[in-house]
Amino acid sequence: MNIYLFRNDFNQLVAEEYVKLFNFQGDTLDRALRKFVKQFTIIGEAQDRERVLHFFAARYLDCNPTTFTSVGKIK
Repeated sequence: MNIYLFRNDFNQLVAEEYVKLFNFQGDTLDRALRKFVKQFTIIGEAQDRERVLHFFAARYLDCNPTTFTSVGKIK
């Protein structure tokens, strides 16, 4: 996956669908993050990396709704 996917509305929707392919249910946060980053290289500026981590955090929370109270608590 290329970081530039996140730079327009269509590509953001693609990224949102892509992260739905990951099943983090029951995974610890560190294990889930390792699974996630094994699939691509995170490149770009800090803002780009923040976007990637936001998608990860949202998906992790979807899969483990009782572990954190919000996406912001994960990031």
